[in-house]
Amino acid sequence: MTIRNLVITAQSLPPPATDGYSNWTDYQPDAIYDNSQVAKVDAEIYQHWQQISSIVDSASFGGVSLLRNDASEPDLPGAKTEFTTGYVDGQVLTVSIDTKDTTMINYGRTVDNLWNQPGSENMGYVDGVIWNANIIFPITYVDGGGVVQKNENIYTLRNSEVRIAANGLDRNEYYNGMINQLDERIQAVVGGMSVVGSTQKRVDMQDEFNQAMMDDVDKGVGRWVDADMEEASARLAALQTQQQLATQALNIANQAPQSIMTLFQ
Repeated sequence: MTIRNLVITAQSLPPPATDGYSNWTDYQPDAIYDNSQVAKVDAEIYQHWQQISSIVDSASFGGVSLLRNDASEPDLPGAKTEFTTGYVDGQVLTVSIDTKDTTMINYGRTVDNLWNQPGSENMGYVDGVIWNANIIFPITYVDGGGVVQKNENIYTLRNSEVRIAANGLDRNEYYNGMINQLDERIQAVVGGMSVVGSTQKRVDMQDEFNQAMMDDVDKGVGRWVDADMEEASARLAALQTQQQLATQALNIANQAPQSIMTLFQ
């Protein structure tokens, strides 16, 4: 079951009882709420947020993260991620994509905002806030000092339920609003994946070209009587390594967002 469907499930359940205390920075347990059906759904949603965070942190290649942008890295938007695809006539061939197209969490961001609102261009796909009668930071948030921190609040729905009940708000309306915001994030991830997929096709085409070149080199090795075989072998090995690095790195960048998107839907 995914986050979006879990929210729909919680919406269909009876409003839960709570201890009545509500603040978006409230991390303390709520024993009354924890016994409700909605709380069980809330706990599962939290596990999915944790899973997304784990995917983002582990999707790296050669020590470089492909789904997170750290505070020490160039600011978004504008930063580029470059992949080496080959070596021809003494020139290293590369292909680059906007780092934002693969960034799920930007630890270098300075704002948290609703998706597609001013400032959100500085955010990754799962950054910012999701609003449902309460400000929700699913995975990270920007603290008062402008530093991105991990969100420690185990509740996604609990404080919203408190405020909906306390203020007599339309529960369905606020749940529908949250579902719409999740849909916006899903579409954003899909858009980023299409860019990565297009780039991967370019890398694959270059890979085919490189392979054809290497086949030609292999066929000609027997005729290179006076060639420096050690240098030729080193260059061939370097070319093979370069194309493998580019293809594997883009595979990681392309597959991990798909895993994250399934958790959203």
